[in-house]
Amino acid sequence: YALRGYSAERSATLADIDRRWLSDFMYYLLNGYTTSRNTRLSKGSVDNYMRCLKAALNMAVEEGIIPANPIRGVDRSHLHKATPHREYLTVAEVKRLAAAPCRTRSIKEAFLFACFCGLRISDIRALRWRNVVCEGGRWHIDLYQRKTGQPLYLPLNRQALRWLPDRGDAADDSAVFGRLPKNMTVLSRWVREAGIGKHVTFHVSRHTFATMALTMGADIYTTSKLLGHTEVRTTQIYARIVNSKKEEAVALLDTAFDQ
Repeated sequence: YALRGYSAERSATLADIDRRWLSDFMYYLLNGYTTSRNTRLSKGSVDNYMRCLKAALNMAVEEGIIPANPIRGVDRSHLHKATPHREYLTVAEVKRLAAAPCRTRSIKEAFLFACFCGLRISDIRALRWRNVVCEGGRWHIDLYQRKTGQPLYLPLNRQALRWLPDRGDAADDSAVFGRLPKNMTVLSRWVREAGIGKHVTFHVSRHTFATMALTMGADIYTTSKLLGHTEVRTTQIYARIVNSKKEEAVALLDTAFDQ
């Protein structure tokens, strides 16, 4: 399957890869490539492949192998999906969960802790007491994120500290939340018994933190850093959610005075 500058029959060197080659490669992934199940790749899958290629080319630029990343001039807008739905809990729903009993204490503590600091479940599982630091009377998390490998300095507010378990005589290498179960059916039951009808996974705690932070007035750049995002545009998804809620609130005035 050969196109103008791209051929699936031969390998390419970095010198071969320019904007035209990348455009043709993207076209090939969309229209010429078939999986082992004889199906086409989705636009989302192609976009993921192109992101990986972009990261590799960025590294080549950093190493001085190529002067610039040619993918920056390639239009990939048609690959992007509509803004995905981000389920999150309102302040009232978080309060309801805090008041409701949960069959597994560690799940309740870990989930509500994440609602107030935004840590991913992978980082919650990996969190050790040595990562929980107090300096000058102020507490923070100091760790390397499991997903990105990037360092994260995360200040802890009083609400997050409220859900930290009692350390007792636990060693520095002890898991803060113990051994959390992989099966989160207890979480779903807890949410349901608290009278919340939303589909809540552990990751909803992260969405909840982001929307609460932005709603309370935190700027998007700061929120992005707190979440450990490598790009601010990832955080903009939450900003759009908050803006839509603001628009709904303002529209209520029309409803009240049009009657």
